[in-house]
Order: sequence, then structure tokens, then C-alpha cells
Amino acid sequence: MLTFVHNLSAGVSFSLTCSQDLFDETTVQLLASRVSYLLHQLFEPNPALPKEQSLYQLSIVLSQEHVLIHTLKTNDINRSPAIFNTVPQSFSQVAFSHLQKVSVELDEQALTYGELLFYAQQFAFLLINVHCVKE
Repeated sequence: MLTFVHNLSAGVSFSLTCSQDLFDETTVQLLASRVSYLLHQLFEPNPALPKEQSLYQLSIVLSQEHVLIHTLKTNDINRSPAIFNTVPQSFSQVAFSHLQKVSVELDEQALTYGELLFYAQQFAFLLINVHCVKE
């Protein structure tokens, strides 16, 4: 629960109340930091931002995350080729190496990796050819 309190002398403050069995402390702190950053963007004057800007256009990426993103984009790290695989490529590799292993189980029904790959390919074919969904 997010609670805002307005005090004429101290300004606006907020408190975030979360259930400890659902959220760990670091998640709540990160969420509070994002809300705080969003409020600063909304209410502190910034000549770099347009005066009328939609809420969805404001950033929730924190400054330390910008630094991390920039570092990841600019560093030339020797990465293994497996990192450059897309999710479908990675799933296909796992499916072909474990065709008969159970991949999904729901309500006492199970699909093997082979079956799941087959249905995923059928679904992709339907999206591409019938509904004209392209990459």
C-alpha cells in the first residue's frame, strides 16, 4: 500500500507498506526508489524535460541502472557464443537434447520437450502465415 502525506512545512512524503511473505526487503527498497524517482521527475522543475509530458513517458530506470546499462553496452567482454542465442534458439537446443523429458506439468498432465517444441512451432506457423505476424 502506498500512502502519501502532505505536510505544509515538510512537503510531501510517502510510505510503502508491503507484506513480508510476498516481497523481500530489497524488492521493496527498489520499488520505493522507483516511486521516489518518478515523483522527483513529476514535481521538481527540470528545464530539460518538456512542460507537458505524459506519465508513461517518464523513466523508472534509476541512475545506477543507467550506469550499468551503459557499461554493458560499451564494454567488450569475451562472452561465450551461447549468450548470443535468442530464446527460441536456446529452447530448441534444450528440446532437441531432451526430447522425451517432461518440460511442463499442469494439473497432472505433462508435455515433453518434443511435444512442446512441436506445438510452439505450430503456433508460430499460425501466427506468421494466418495472422501475418512478422518478426
